[in-house]
Amino acid sequence: MSNKKNVILYCRVNRNDQKEGVEKQKKLLIKHCKENGFSVTTVIEDVRSGMKQISEETYALLQKYQKEAKTIFVSRWDRLSRNINYLVNDMRRLEKMGFDISVVDRQVTLDCKNIINGLLHEEK
Repeated sequence: MSNKKNVILYCRVNRNDQKEGVEKQKKLLIKHCKENGFSVTTVIEDVRSGMKQISEETYALLQKYQKEAKTIFVSRWDRLSRNINYLVNDMRRLEKMGFDISVVDRQVTLDCKNIINGLLHEEK
């Protein structure tokens, strides 16, 4: 079975008391998947500051599902990171793992290499 339509949903909030933020992101992402024929492999809920890199625990979860899905859906860019250096580092690592990122609020899917190049170009 092809994993082209299988996706991982990634939702992040800063603190444990922001559960409604996770639910709002999840609802938006699931709706997008239903409307566009994607199958949700898993939902990763992360609680960490947007000023930090993706945790090793989250990378372990992504690795667990990497054979089943090659695209990670996020609701907005800032759900991955609010720090450009950490974002670029995480994107490089996700690219090495074979993942693409789809940002639902922008309705774009890009491979990590193109995202990194675009971010670095904007930084100049």
